[in-house]
Amino acid sequence: MVLAITTLAAWPVPGTDADAAEASTPAVELRVGVPHLPPWAFHDADCHLTGIAVENLRRLAERAGRRFVAVPLPLDAGADARTAGDVALFLGDATLSADLEEALPLPFGHTIDRIAVYQGPWASAATAPTSSLRVGVRTQRLAETMGFADSRVVAGEVNGALADALAAGRLDVLVGGREVIYLAMMRRGWRAATLRSRTRRLGSFELHYHLTRQGDADHGDALRRALEGFDWPRRDQQLRQRFLSPDVARAPMRGSECETLAVGPLPQRPD
Repeated sequence: MVLAITTLAAWPVPGTDADAAEASTPAVELRVGVPHLPPWAFHDADCHLTGIAVENLRRLAERAGRRFVAVPLPLDAGADARTAGDVALFLGDATLSADLEEALPLPFGHTIDRIAVYQGPWASAATAPTSSLRVGVRTQRLAETMGFADSRVVAGEVNGALADALAAGRLDVLVGGREVIYLAMMRRGWRAATLRSRTRRLGSFELHYHLTRQGDADHGDALRRALEGFDWPRRDQQLRQRFLSPDVARAPMRGSECETLAVGPLPQRPD
Protein backbone atom coordinates (compact mmCIF):
# COMPACT_ATOMS: atom_id res chain seq x y z
CA MET A 1 0.00 0.00 0.00
CA VAL A 2 2.87 2.35 0.78
CA LEU A 3 4.26 1.74 -2.69
CA ALA A 4 0.91 2.55 -4.28
CA ILE A 5 0.62 5.81 -2.38
CA THR A 6 4.18 6.79 -3.27
CA THR A 7 3.56 6.05 -6.93
CA LEU A 8 0.38 8.09 -7.08
CA ALA A 9 2.00 11.00 -5.29
CA ALA A 10 4.75 11.05 -7.87
CA TRP A 11 2.33 11.43 -10.78
CA PRO A 12 1.67 15.05 -11.83
CA VAL A 13 -1.80 16.43 -11.27
CA PRO A 14 -3.52 17.30 -14.59
CA GLY A 15 -3.39 21.01 -15.31
CA THR A 16 -0.29 21.73 -13.22
CA ASP A 17 3.07 23.10 -14.38
CA ALA A 18 4.58 19.66 -13.78
CA ASP A 19 2.02 18.15 -16.13
CA ALA A 20 2.82 20.69 -18.84
CA ALA A 21 6.56 20.11 -18.44
CA GLU A 22 6.10 16.34 -18.76
CA ALA A 23 3.91 16.75 -21.85
CA SER A 24 6.68 18.76 -23.54
CA THR A 25 9.30 16.06 -22.82
CA PRO A 26 9.44 13.17 -25.30
CA ALA A 27 8.63 9.85 -23.62
CA VAL A 28 11.43 7.35 -23.22
CA GLU A 29 11.17 4.51 -25.74
CA LEU A 30 10.44 0.98 -24.57
CA ARG A 31 11.50 -1.28 -27.45
CA VAL A 32 9.57 -4.54 -27.24
CA GLY A 33 10.22 -7.71 -29.22
CA VAL A 34 6.88 -8.65 -30.80
CA PRO A 35 6.32 -11.96 -32.64
CA HIS A 36 3.61 -12.47 -35.25
CA LEU A 37 1.51 -14.79 -33.10
CA PRO A 38 -2.25 -14.19 -33.30
CA PRO A 39 -4.11 -13.62 -31.05
CA TRP A 40 -1.18 -12.46 -28.89
CA ALA A 41 0.36 -10.11 -31.45
CA PHE A 42 -0.60 -9.32 -35.06
CA HIS A 43 -1.49 -6.49 -37.44
CA ASP A 44 -5.10 -5.87 -38.40
CA ALA A 45 -6.35 -5.02 -41.89
CA ASP A 46 -5.10 -1.43 -41.49
CA CYS A 47 -1.66 -2.59 -40.28
CA HIS A 48 -2.50 -1.49 -36.75
CA LEU A 49 -0.53 -3.60 -34.27
CA THR A 50 -2.81 -5.27 -31.73
CA GLY A 51 -3.41 -8.50 -29.82
CA ILE A 52 -3.66 -9.72 -26.23
CA ALA A 53 -0.01 -9.16 -25.33
CA VAL A 54 0.28 -5.94 -27.35
CA GLU A 55 -2.73 -4.26 -25.74
CA ASN A 56 -1.61 -5.25 -22.23
CA LEU A 57 1.92 -3.99 -22.83
CA ARG A 58 0.70 -0.82 -24.52
CA ARG A 59 -1.37 0.07 -21.47
CA LEU A 60 1.41 -0.85 -19.08
CA ALA A 61 3.98 1.19 -21.02
CA GLU A 62 1.66 4.18 -20.86
CA ARG A 63 1.37 3.85 -17.09
CA ALA A 64 5.16 3.59 -16.86
CA GLY A 65 5.62 6.79 -18.87
CA ARG A 66 7.19 4.89 -21.78
CA ARG A 67 6.50 4.99 -25.52
CA PHE A 68 5.79 1.46 -26.73
CA VAL A 69 7.87 0.65 -29.84
CA ALA A 70 7.35 -2.75 -31.47
CA VAL A 71 10.27 -4.65 -33.02
CA PRO A 72 9.53 -7.79 -35.10
CA LEU A 73 11.15 -10.67 -33.23
CA PRO A 74 10.42 -14.41 -33.30
CA LEU A 75 9.16 -15.86 -30.03
CA ASP A 76 12.29 -18.01 -29.69
CA ALA A 77 14.77 -15.31 -30.75
CA GLY A 78 18.14 -15.57 -29.05
CA ALA A 79 20.37 -12.92 -27.54
CA ASP A 80 22.01 -11.99 -30.88
CA ALA A 81 18.65 -11.14 -32.49
CA ARG A 82 17.52 -9.18 -29.46
CA THR A 83 20.78 -7.22 -29.39
CA ALA A 84 20.58 -6.48 -33.12
CA GLY A 85 17.06 -5.14 -32.66
CA ASP A 86 18.08 -3.08 -29.61
CA VAL A 87 15.18 -4.74 -27.77
CA ALA A 88 14.66 -3.88 -24.11
CA LEU A 89 11.68 -6.15 -23.37
CA PHE A 90 10.76 -9.49 -24.91
CA LEU A 91 8.51 -12.50 -24.44
CA GLY A 92 10.17 -15.69 -23.31
CA ASP A 93 9.51 -19.15 -21.93
CA ALA A 94 12.19 -19.86 -19.36
CA THR A 95 12.19 -23.59 -20.10
CA LEU A 96 12.95 -23.02 -23.79
CA SER A 97 15.31 -20.01 -23.72
CA ALA A 98 19.00 -20.86 -23.44
CA ASP A 99 20.30 -17.38 -22.61
CA LEU A 100 17.82 -15.95 -20.12
CA GLU A 101 20.64 -15.44 -17.62
CA GLU A 102 21.30 -12.28 -19.64
CA ALA A 103 17.82 -10.97 -18.84
CA LEU A 104 15.77 -9.93 -15.84
CA PRO A 105 12.31 -11.55 -15.56
CA LEU A 106 9.48 -9.19 -14.73
CA PRO A 107 6.68 -10.24 -12.37
CA PHE A 108 3.94 -10.46 -14.98
CA GLY A 109 3.07 -12.61 -17.95
CA HIS A 110 0.55 -15.13 -19.20
CA THR A 111 -0.44 -18.66 -18.21
CA ILE A 112 -1.11 -20.59 -21.42
CA ASP A 113 -2.81 -23.97 -21.65
CA ARG A 114 -1.25 -26.49 -23.99
CA ILE A 115 -3.93 -28.50 -25.74
CA ALA A 116 -4.40 -31.12 -28.43
CA VAL A 117 -7.28 -30.71 -30.88
CA TYR A 118 -8.29 -33.98 -32.53
CA GLN A 119 -9.64 -34.18 -36.05
CA GLY A 120 -12.45 -36.57 -35.18
CA PRO A 121 -14.36 -37.71 -32.10
CA TRP A 122 -12.21 -39.15 -29.35
CA ALA A 123 -12.85 -40.80 -26.00
CA SER A 124 -11.88 -38.92 -22.86
CA ALA A 125 -10.49 -42.21 -21.50
CA ALA A 126 -8.33 -42.81 -24.57
CA THR A 127 -4.89 -44.27 -23.97
CA ALA A 128 -1.60 -42.51 -24.77
CA PRO A 129 -1.07 -41.42 -28.38
CA THR A 130 0.15 -44.11 -30.77
CA SER A 131 2.18 -44.14 -33.97
CA SER A 132 -1.05 -44.18 -35.98
CA LEU A 133 -1.64 -40.48 -35.26
CA ARG A 134 -0.43 -37.75 -37.61
CA VAL A 135 0.42 -34.92 -35.20
CA GLY A 136 1.12 -31.28 -36.09
CA VAL A 137 3.18 -29.38 -33.52
CA ARG A 138 5.70 -26.53 -33.46
CA THR A 139 8.77 -28.68 -32.81
CA GLN A 140 9.71 -32.35 -32.50
CA ARG A 141 10.97 -31.64 -29.00
CA LEU A 142 7.61 -30.26 -27.93
CA ALA A 143 5.85 -33.29 -29.42
CA GLU A 144 8.00 -35.57 -27.28
CA THR A 145 7.39 -33.44 -24.19
CA MET A 146 3.63 -33.57 -24.76
CA GLY A 147 3.60 -37.38 -25.11
CA PHE A 148 3.56 -37.76 -28.89
CA ALA A 149 7.07 -39.20 -29.31
CA ASP A 150 5.74 -42.34 -31.06
CA SER A 151 3.43 -40.44 -33.40
CA ARG A 152 4.13 -39.28 -36.94
CA VAL A 153 5.10 -35.69 -36.20
CA VAL A 154 4.86 -32.79 -38.64
CA ALA A 155 6.64 -29.68 -37.29
CA GLY A 156 5.67 -26.18 -38.37
CA GLU A 157 3.64 -23.07 -37.63
CA VAL A 158 0.59 -24.05 -35.59
CA ASN A 159 -1.43 -21.02 -36.75
CA GLY A 160 -0.38 -21.40 -40.38
CA ALA A 161 0.31 -24.47 -42.49
CA LEU A 162 -0.48 -26.93 -39.70
CA ALA A 163 -3.88 -25.36 -39.06
CA ASP A 164 -4.58 -25.59 -42.81
CA ALA A 165 -3.58 -29.27 -42.75
CA LEU A 166 -5.87 -30.09 -39.81
CA ALA A 167 -8.78 -28.26 -41.44
CA ALA A 168 -8.16 -30.24 -44.66
CA GLY A 169 -8.03 -33.56 -42.82
CA ARG A 170 -4.32 -34.20 -43.44
CA LEU A 171 -3.55 -34.24 -39.69
CA ASP A 172 -5.23 -36.14 -36.86
CA VAL A 173 -4.06 -33.86 -34.05
CA LEU A 174 -2.87 -30.27 -33.68
CA VAL A 175 -0.87 -29.42 -30.55
CA GLY A 176 -0.11 -25.94 -29.22
CA GLY A 177 -1.28 -23.05 -27.07
CA ARG A 178 -5.05 -22.90 -26.60
CA GLU A 179 -5.54 -19.31 -27.76
CA VAL A 180 -3.37 -19.75 -30.86
CA ILE A 181 -5.10 -22.98 -31.93
CA TYR A 182 -8.61 -21.75 -31.19
CA LEU A 183 -8.19 -18.57 -33.20
CA ALA A 184 -6.44 -20.40 -36.05
CA MET A 185 -9.20 -22.99 -36.38
CA MET A 186 -12.04 -20.47 -35.94
CA ARG A 187 -10.51 -18.53 -38.83
CA ARG A 188 -10.78 -21.73 -40.87
CA GLY A 189 -14.47 -22.20 -40.18
CA TRP A 190 -14.46 -24.37 -37.06
CA ARG A 191 -16.96 -23.47 -34.37
CA ALA A 192 -15.87 -22.89 -30.77
CA ALA A 193 -18.21 -25.65 -29.61
CA THR A 194 -16.56 -28.10 -32.00
CA LEU A 195 -13.13 -27.14 -30.74
CA ARG A 196 -14.14 -27.61 -27.12
CA SER A 197 -15.60 -31.05 -27.83
CA ARG A 198 -12.39 -32.20 -29.53
CA THR A 199 -9.87 -30.67 -27.14
CA ARG A 200 -7.69 -32.40 -24.59
CA ARG A 201 -5.67 -30.35 -22.10
CA LEU A 202 -2.06 -31.47 -21.94
CA GLY A 203 -0.74 -28.99 -19.38
CA SER A 204 0.22 -25.33 -19.16
CA PHE A 205 3.28 -23.12 -19.24
CA GLU A 206 4.22 -19.60 -18.25
CA LEU A 207 5.11 -17.01 -20.87
CA HIS A 208 6.82 -14.07 -19.18
CA TYR A 209 8.30 -10.76 -20.16
CA HIS A 210 12.03 -10.35 -19.69
CA LEU A 211 14.05 -7.15 -19.55
CA THR A 212 17.51 -7.22 -21.14
CA ARG A 213 20.34 -6.19 -18.85
CA GLN A 214 21.73 -3.96 -21.58
CA GLY A 215 18.55 -1.87 -21.60
CA ASP A 216 17.65 1.24 -19.65
CA ALA A 217 18.14 0.39 -15.98
CA ASP A 218 15.10 2.52 -15.12
CA HIS A 219 12.71 0.46 -17.29
CA GLY A 220 12.35 -2.30 -14.73
CA ASP A 221 11.57 0.04 -11.86
CA ALA A 222 9.11 2.03 -13.98
CA LEU A 223 7.26 -1.11 -15.10
CA ARG A 224 7.09 -2.52 -11.59
CA ARG A 225 5.70 0.77 -10.28
CA ALA A 226 3.17 0.80 -13.13
CA LEU A 227 1.91 -2.61 -12.02
CA GLU A 228 0.80 -1.10 -8.70
CA GLY A 229 -2.96 -0.76 -8.97
CA PHE A 230 -3.02 -2.39 -12.43
CA ASP A 231 -5.34 -5.40 -12.33
CA TRP A 232 -3.30 -7.51 -14.74
CA PRO A 233 -5.22 -10.83 -14.32
CA ARG A 234 -8.63 -9.24 -14.90
CA ARG A 235 -7.47 -7.22 -17.90
CA ASP A 236 -5.64 -10.25 -19.32
CA GLN A 237 -8.85 -12.31 -19.11
CA GLN A 238 -10.90 -9.55 -20.74
CA LEU A 239 -8.46 -9.31 -23.63
CA ARG A 240 -8.44 -13.09 -24.13
CA GLN A 241 -12.23 -13.06 -24.43
CA ARG A 242 -12.13 -10.11 -26.82
CA PHE A 243 -9.49 -11.55 -29.14
CA LEU A 244 -11.01 -15.04 -29.21
CA SER A 245 -14.36 -13.73 -30.43
CA PRO A 246 -15.89 -14.74 -33.79
CA ASP A 247 -15.61 -11.11 -34.98
CA VAL A 248 -11.84 -11.09 -34.49
CA ALA A 249 -11.55 -14.54 -36.05
CA ARG A 250 -13.33 -13.36 -39.20
CA ALA A 251 -11.32 -10.13 -39.54
CA PRO A 252 -8.24 -9.90 -41.78
CA MET A 253 -4.85 -10.30 -40.09
CA ARG A 254 -1.53 -9.32 -41.55
CA GLY A 255 2.05 -10.19 -40.73
CA SER A 256 5.41 -9.26 -42.21
CA GLU A 257 3.90 -7.15 -45.00
CA CYS A 258 3.07 -4.48 -42.42
CA GLU A 259 5.73 -2.09 -41.24
CA THR A 260 6.31 -2.10 -37.49
CA LEU A 261 4.41 0.72 -35.85
CA ALA A 262 5.52 2.76 -32.86
CA VAL A 263 2.58 3.37 -30.59
CA GLY A 264 2.70 6.35 -28.27
CA PRO A 265 0.89 6.87 -24.96
CA LEU A 266 -2.87 6.41 -25.10
CA PRO A 267 -5.47 8.68 -23.48
CA GLN A 268 -5.90 7.92 -19.80
CA ARG A 269 -8.83 5.64 -19.09
CA PRO A 270 -10.06 3.58 -16.12
CA ASP A 271 -8.62 0.11 -15.61
